[in-house]
Amino acid sequence: MKIAYVSPMPPEKSGIADYSFAVVEELRKKSTVDVFTSNQAVTRELLYKPYNELKNLHKGYDYIIYHMGNNYNFHSEIYDLSVQIPGFVVLHELSIHDFFITKYVVKNQDKNAYISEMRNQYGEIGEDIAKKAVSNNGFEFWNTDKILDYPMINDLLNKSKGIFVHSEYVKQKIKEINCEIPVFKIPFPIYEFDMKNRKEKNDIKAEFGLSGYIVIGIFGYMTPAKRHKSIFEAMSQLPENYKKQIKVMLVGNSVDNYDIEKMIHEYELEEQVEVRKNVKFSEFKKMMQSCDFSINLRYPTNGETSASLFQLLGFAIPSIVTDIGSFSEMPDGYIEKICVSDEVEMLRKVLIKWIDKPVVSRKIGEKMFDYVVDNHSLEITAGCYLNSFTDYETGRIYGQEVELNSDSLNRLVKGMKELDVYNDDLIDLLAEKFKGVF
Repeated sequence: MKIAYVSPMPPEKSGIADYSFAVVEELRKKSTVDVFTSNQAVTRELLYKPYNELKNLHKGYDYIIYHMGNNYNFHSEIYDLSVQIPGFVVLHELSIHDFFITKYVVKNQDKNAYISEMRNQYGEIGEDIAKKAVSNNGFEFWNTDKILDYPMINDLLNKSKGIFVHSEYVKQKIKEINCEIPVFKIPFPIYEFDMKNRKEKNDIKAEFGLSGYIVIGIFGYMTPAKRHKSIFEAMSQLPENYKKQIKVMLVGNSVDNYDIEKMIHEYELEEQVEVRKNVKFSEFKKMMQSCDFSINLRYPTNGETSASLFQLLGFAIPSIVTDIGSFSEMPDGYIEKICVSDEVEMLRKVLIKWIDKPVVSRKIGEKMFDYVVDNHSLEITAGCYLNSFTDYETGRIYGQEVELNSDSLNRLVKGMKELDVYNDDLIDLLAEKFKGVF
């Protein structure tokens, strides 16, 4: 099996780049994989090929995998290739609406092009929504969960051979948009499993000047959707003796015009919260391992799966998440879920419980560690990719929708009879084609 793998790669500062670097190495154990990526990554790794070479080489591959995310800077060339040369698209989040906002409104300063794109994908309703959004800087639409109703993936779905996703939530949403395209759910991979004992964790805490504290981690790109205001509000309501026990590490860079330091000051949490930006990956991992627990809230969601959350789980770090989208699929009792409608109060109560009784959160982290070891290894993820291609070729992907496809076949035969084109040889041919599917 020969695969063209199209994705950002290190040194690009992208979670999908880190994901792909790990997955490619595993895929290469059982298949031939050529990576097509940006010129920046090609310069570093001569075994990679630049994106534009795929146009001349694509016919030499059995399968093409495109990795699509919301960041226009990392994925603009990938998107263009995916709609020109059909392949299999990995949707790392359901909605790529932000991709088009950046492309048309931010980069090109062309609001009419954005309105036109919305009209092309969603008709007059999409056009009306886009006009209202650009007239109000998008605040009543772009920053709400309404954006999930207009994910702007129609062209990708219509022009792709199949779609890979990492959650049942996204899979079902795609099926609602396009019921014909094959959709494969792939376990999100964890790159490293390492459960530190208490002494090892304390030694790491000492490296960062955190000895004696209960360390709470919040990792990844800082955006309003990460709910920092709600987190800080819940922390500000903690009794003083609880506040003195904690250190909160905010690790990652922030989007433009998102003043996290000002927010910390407004809630008077300078003593509790530390912001660490431009952190090297090796240090990023160590900071994760220093944590007693983590907070990974999300609203609105683009249907994404959090890479930082899964890596924390691979380090046995118990986590608090928003009960929404793919996060809701985490097994109950293995992670703490809170509702958006009451997130401040629910978070405050969990913080008090976990600060008061660290053994409670520690047992949850250990329980989840065992679960992800069994279900989210790189080996399992790579195997699912390769098995999905086999299922696609044999038609077994439709075996999960037996009732729908059986009904479709029955209607086809009935229609043939009504049109007087019923033919035993043709029916035998159909039966052979569908053999093993139902």
